[in-house]
Parts: sequence; C-alpha cells; structure tokens
Amino acid sequence: MRRFIALTATAALALILVPFAAQAQDPEQQIEETMSVTIQNPGTITTAGNVTVTATIKIADLNADEIKSYKVELFNGAGTALLGQFCSVTYNAPEPPNEGVKKVDIAFTWNSKRIPAANGAENCEGGTGTVLPSGGSLSTNNTYKIRVTATTFGVPTPDQADTDEPFSGVVTINNAPATPSNVALSHNKDAKTIKVSWGRNAEPDVSDYRVQECVVDKSSKPCEDNSWKTKADVRGQSLEVKAENPGIYRYRVIALRPTATGATIISEPASAKGDPTEIEVVADPEVTTTTQPGTPPDTTPITVTKTVVKPTRRVQRAAPEVVQRIVEEAPGYNTNLPYNGEGAETASSGLGGDAGEGEGQRAILIPLAGGALLLVFAMQVHYLNRRAGAGLETVPVDFDEF
Repeated sequence: MRRFIALTATAALALILVPFAAQAQDPEQQIEETMSVTIQNPGTITTAGNVTVTATIKIADLNADEIKSYKVELFNGAGTALLGQFCSVTYNAPEPPNEGVKKVDIAFTWNSKRIPAANGAENCEGGTGTVLPSGGSLSTNNTYKIRVTATTFGVPTPDQADTDEPFSGVVTINNAPATPSNVALSHNKDAKTIKVSWGRNAEPDVSDYRVQECVVDKSSKPCEDNSWKTKADVRGQSLEVKAENPGIYRYRVIALRPTATGATIISEPASAKGDPTEIEVVADPEVTTTTQPGTPPDTTPITVTKTVVKPTRRVQRAAPEVVQRIVEEAPGYNTNLPYNGEGAETASSGLGGDAGEGEGQRAILIPLAGGALLLVFAMQVHYLNRRAGAGLETVPVDFDEF
C-alpha cells in the first residue's frame, strides 16, 4: 500500500513538472514570445520618388531578453530575391544583465533611384532625414518589398533569431529617366543630311530615345510646342535625317523608360548645347553660263540628222518626128483622103514608136483630119450650089479643079 502511494505521488509530481521542463529546453519559443517586429511604412504604394521607411522592434517582456542586432533589406516584389541591404546595427552585450536595448524605432528615406549594396550602411538610425542608400547601383522601375530582421540575447543560449520576419507592402517605383546629355549636330551638305547624336543614359532600363525636329525660316524665330515633330524612336545614340528644303533645323532628344506596368515614361527634352545648336540649309544657287571677252565660241561639232528628199524632175520630151510612109496608090483610092487600112492602124498606134511619140503623132493628125473634113464639107456645099444654079444638071465633080 505504501509502495502504491509512493508511485502515485511520483507520477503526479512528474506531470506537474513537465510543462516547466519543456519551457526551459525551448529558449527559441521563449524569445518568440518576448520580441516583436512591425513595419509601419511603406504599405502598398506606387511612387515616382523617395519612400519613407518606418519600423519598430521591441521586447514585450521588459524583464526578459535584450535586442542584440537588426538589419533592413530590399527584396524583389515577390519577396524571394535579395537585392541589397539598407543598414545593419549590432549592440554590445548588456552590462549588467537585463539593462540592454529593449526597443528600437527605425526611420529613414529610401532614395528609390538606387538599389542598396550587399552590405549596406552600418547605421540606419537618425530619423526620416537620413536618406539611404547614398551609394549602390541605379534602380529599375519595378516592384519591391522591404524586410526587417532582429536577433536577441537569448537565455540560456545566445544569438537566437526571431522567426517572425515581416515584409512591407509592395512598393511600385516609376521614376522618370534623366534628361539625355551631350546632344550634338553635324551637317553633310553633299548628302543633304543632318546627324543627331547624344550620350547614353545611366539608368539600366533606358534603351530607347525619341528624336524630334523643328524647322523655322529664320534663326531668331522660336519653336512652338506644337511645331516639334517626332522623326523616329531610336535604340542607340544617333540618327541621320534628310534635310533638303531650305530653313533653320533644330533637334531635341527625349529618353524613354518603361514603367513597372509596361507603360512608357519620358524625360525632359535635351537640345544641342555645342556648336552648332542649329543647322541652316540654304537653296542651291542657280547655275548661269556667261561668255568672257576674247573667249572663242564653242566649236564642238553638233551632229544633226537631216532627211534628204530628192525632187521629182519632169523631163520635157521633144515632139516626135512625123514619119511619112509612101503608099503605093491603088486604083480607086484617093491618096489625099485618110486611109482606113493599115496606115490608119499604124498612125493610131504611133507608127510603132513609144507612147510619147504616139501622143505627138495624134496631136498632129487630129488637126489634119479636122481640116480634111472641113474641106470635104466645103466641096459638098460648092457642089450643091452649082447644081442649084444649073437647073439640077448633073455635072461630074472634078476634084482636081479645086
């Protein structure tokens, strides 16, 4: 019975002491219960300038541990890639015990144009007047998060980190690019072109530039805002443009930078600062040709194509000679009358000559034939008159009488 009572008492005591033993063997759990880290700013914001960062680290139980160190870091928007560290602070061991740092208020301004370096600054206390980072690389327009981590002098094991590592809200940065530098102009008169060149921006996400042109008729005339015309968006540091018409040509360059959402934000325009700041294009002079005294004329032979037309000559042919044919008189024919036989054919055909001679013969024979007919007609009239006078006496006609 006594033995049963002893075992029961031992078991009850063990159950009572188990929670205390577990708490003594888990110092990390004890630290988590005594320290808290909160970030007041920034929340979820979109900005084109500096960002105010405020946070608080404190020990909940003032009779427990003290803060040993803390650091502030910059991450990508997802919180998975460490980009740099703003600052870090480490305190000495508390002397005497329980008289160390129990609370820290963090406050500084993030210069959002720059990404902090890997090690960051050694001290980030000093209020919102402290601007970080002072160095580091230039930032891109993107989304970011800020994380604060703290450690304590743990009891009984030191350097136990708090497992709660709060992040700030998402910070969207949309900074405008810087104004381009070293804008210069050069003129190629023969090619009638103007070359515009400029320096590269330092921002890592600036790659495109916009070139604008303004043309006026005289140098004293300013360029109005609506007179600037975009010639091209260029990925590079120069552009060659045509300039053929007379006038005063001016150019300016604008840097283009993408935002975190994919839009475009532009810089202030930069005009040429060197010599020249503008290009004057004049019209080509008119070309005139003058002859100096004593200069011999140009004797260069000129080839002229002529069309030669040969005139048609009319050849006057002599009248054909009249060929007389001797025809033997046949009984019963009068040689003074036209003959209807072979001679007539020969006469009508030109007596065997060519066409010209035939025409000449006809020109002679026709009057002869007409004259013969008149002669016959006259003889007939004479004959009739004589018959009328002789009382219708038949008188033989003697042709030889006429």
